[in-house]
Amino acid sequence: LAVLSQATEAFRAAFPNTPVFPVLGNHDFYPAHTDPGPGKHAWLTGALAGGSWSAWLGGGGSSSDHASDNGAQGDSEAQRTFAYGGFYKMPLPEPKGEASTRGTSAHYLIGLNTEVCHFKNYHAFHDETAAREQLRWLELTLADLQAGGGRAVIIGHIPPGLWSGCWGEYSEQYERVVSEFEPVIAAQLYGHDHSGSFRLFYTGGGDADDDGKKQRPSSVAYATPSLTPYKNQL
Repeated sequence: LAVLSQATEAFRAAFPNTPVFPVLGNHDFYPAHTDPGPGKHAWLTGALAGGSWSAWLGGGGSSSDHASDNGAQGDSEAQRTFAYGGFYKMPLPEPKGEASTRGTSAHYLIGLNTEVCHFKNYHAFHDETAAREQLRWLELTLADLQAGGGRAVIIGHIPPGLWSGCWGEYSEQYERVVSEFEPVIAAQLYGHDHSGSFRLFYTGGGDADDDGKKQRPSSVAYATPSLTPYKNQL
């Protein structure tokens, strides 16, 4: 937690007026890769939601000046869901002139806790409850945005797909959800792999050639390269 707090302060100092949206990575947990799930990881998620990441999640944080950095005022729902499961939804700053005509934000950032699908997290194999809860929350959140004409940017640490370290069943269900809500999702951004790449998703959550039928690409997820060299990845 001390290292995370120091990194948070460094980001705040470097980007005082830039919205920052955090997500948990596999090395944020202790032991690494190990997320035991809601009720058992509050030492991390609860501490961050009510502490150093509070401002980024719509709360007051250590300085009330940070409360408006993300374009939101006291979005306690984001703090509650993050403290519970490590996932959240936050409004994105609207382009000038658009927010005033609508009155509310139409664009949102959805942050996911991808440790629930990490193949190195043995808790994810022992109990899939956390993974199912997050996927259900994501589905309901996207449905709500669709009903209101909103759009979302989804971010996470580990990209979908077993090659990236996210086990198959979760990835398959995730692909089904993003395919179903294709018009709502503006972008999907991930990291973890240390090398830049992308993932194509197809209609129905299937493969490019599923049951002998060519499927249409429905969306794409980008995995950004890291500052750490690929050969020295942790």
